[in-house]
Amino acid sequence: MDNEDFTPEAAARFREAAIARYQEGDVGGARNLCAEGALRCREADLTLPEARLLVLEARYAAILNEGEPALDCAARACSLADQVGDEALRAAARQSIGLVLALLGASGPAERALRGALAFYEANGSENEVLAARADLQFLLAISGSHAAAVLTGRQVVDGWRACGDLQREVGAANNLGCSLIELGRIDEAYDVLRPYLGDARLPRYIKARVSDTLIDVLLARGDADEAEFMIRRATDPFESHRTEYSEVAELFHRARVARLRGQNATALELLTRVVATPDAMREDWLRKAHELLIEMAIEAGDLALQARAYERLLEMASTRSERDRRLVDIVLSHAMPWVFA
Repeated sequence: MDNEDFTPEAAARFREAAIARYQEGDVGGARNLCAEGALRCREADLTLPEARLLVLEARYAAILNEGEPALDCAARACSLADQVGDEALRAAARQSIGLVLALLGASGPAERALRGALAFYEANGSENEVLAARADLQFLLAISGSHAAAVLTGRQVVDGWRACGDLQREVGAANNLGCSLIELGRIDEAYDVLRPYLGDARLPRYIKARVSDTLIDVLLARGDADEAEFMIRRATDPFESHRTEYSEVAELFHRARVARLRGQNATALELLTRVVATPDAMREDWLRKAHELLIEMAIEAGDLALQARAYERLLEMASTRSERDRRLVDIVLSHAMPWVFA
């Protein structure tokens, strides 16, 4: 198909195919479809369809930890939304930037962007758009440590997706809700929220794997080493029905905590040392937890050198995050769109 024959309908088909790939768990494939479709739109001078594809591409790229490229996609979508004067597209692009910044740890500007998008949808959008924006806000509140607020928002989102019959989104929100309940020490509530989903045959395996991972966290918080180890074995067993790609570093972190519960401190320390040696392979919040546990164990062992190294790494993470916040906001502002954070 020549570029001049590329139509808005063709762009919409790229978008639909990308969403379907994402729902199947193929985030990389979804991102690639968005990128290809956006390029074809650009070559065919289809501004609005290009921006819609860029909004999705930014989201998928962020989930794949492609932070700055993701932010650039979202910023370009905002710029195109300004060009066409489409307020709904501006809200979608703003929401996309908010999610990207949330995943990158820039919680302040992320919250301003997301709340701006949510306000637009509450006044002008559909129920699904409102729920999707609230779900992103729930995620941001959870990963930024505002867990009480995340629980309040999360319960609304879970109930909303359930009423809409959108099981996959319901489970995603429930998983984030469970994580916040764990952080608040409400372990039994977290277990009750998550456990029913493992037996739901309608769920894709990659979603069950996410729920399983959070349930392991619940069991560790309960101090149930045996059940946690059983769940870890299930999560990493290729013959289990919910088996998907499982992060080796996440598994090491879980096994380190099991060893710690059992008083096997030498094993726990060895596993934790391997975890923190590969920081790029782990979620930032869990990497921070790993260092905090390492510090706790170093203090108990009287290992001042290990304790100092772990403290130094936590300080470096905080400093890097602060500098990154400034750099990422500068990327957005460089596109002359201060309204994103208004």
